[in-house]
Amino acid sequence: MIGVAADRHHYCARTRLVRRVVESPLAGEALIATLERLGPSLGEPAFLLPCTDASVLAISAARDRLAESYRFVLPRHGTVAMLMDKMSFTTFALENGLRIPPTFVLRSVEDMERAAREL
Repeated sequence: MIGVAADRHHYCARTRLVRRVVESPLAGEALIATLERLGPSLGEPAFLLPCTDASVLAISAARDRLAESYRFVLPRHGTVAMLMDKMSFTTFALENGLRIPPTFVLRSVEDMERAAREL
């Protein structure tokens, strides 16, 4: 097991369960570049378990680039992106009858007034 951490000396990166910790940003292109550099040294495809929303989003967007070196389970990228964006998810939930706390999407003064009345 190899860990990836923004600061390999941070107390949260200390564990007996990993054989080494690689220091890297945990989001965006910098994370993907680190994973691409690390991948060939693994010998076989490794299971990738992202632990932050930003790393999930980056890995999802770069899934084709990482597929040879890593195994991971993610829904299609459009679904990941929708789940990561509060407004997109709220709209999806409201349109599909999902049980979420009372939520109002404010796009106009009328929306605001309705929310104020109902809340």
